[in-house]
Amino acid sequence: LNWDTFAITADFADCCTGIQFRKLVAGLSGLSLCCGVTYDVDFTFSKCHGFEALAFSISDLDLLCCGISLDLEVEFTVESKTISISPSWEGVTGCFELYGDVNWDGTNLLDGIEIWGFGIYCYIEPVSLTIITALDPDKVEDVVDVTFYTDEWEYWGLEYVGPACCGGDFNFTAELWFGDDGLLFGIQRTKYYFELPLADEVSVFLKAQWDFSDPAPYLDWFDIGWNISF
Repeated sequence: LNWDTFAITADFADCCTGIQFRKLVAGLSGLSLCCGVTYDVDFTFSKCHGFEALAFSISDLDLLCCGISLDLEVEFTVESKTISISPSWEGVTGCFELYGDVNWDGTNLLDGIEIWGFGIYCYIEPVSLTIITALDPDKVEDVVDVTFYTDEWEYWGLEYVGPACCGGDFNFTAELWFGDDGLLFGIQRTKYYFELPLADEVSVFLKAQWDFSDPAPYLDWFDIGWNISF
């Protein structure tokens, strides 16, 4: 359901036991803040977890200089609070995210702020770069799509996606994890993914991972395969 400033998305599923409710997302958009700035609010509720997230966001906030603008989002979940700052300038976009939580004392007064880590995301077409520093890797894993092994505390990911000669997109991803047991420059683990289309619906891929905290020769796995879409 959609109105000018209000939208509701309801998710229902039928797993052979009848139609059941799964998730509800309600949002308000274009709410006036001040000085012509507007913000959006999104609330997410699910049958399994109850309250899931409450997010406030501001888009295209002009910084009054050099054509630079930014998007700002603050998201609250049961287990975390995330602040995302995404600046944009002349085709270059980026994002800084701070991961942590707020501590309250027994009288519901602010007792302190925990900082679990932070992430930097940059995109210059067709290349994207992700850098995540984890001060508390276990808690950072809960809010980002990256897994840290024992003694790893920083992640770098570089992805290139561009048109290929035979249709589809060429994809190359290089991922590096830094840690206490790393070798050169502290690199503890590295993973690569390469996919090349051979036709519109057919591609070949290669992926591999090396873990330098393991005994030599360090190779965890090496896979070559095909993707065929129908």
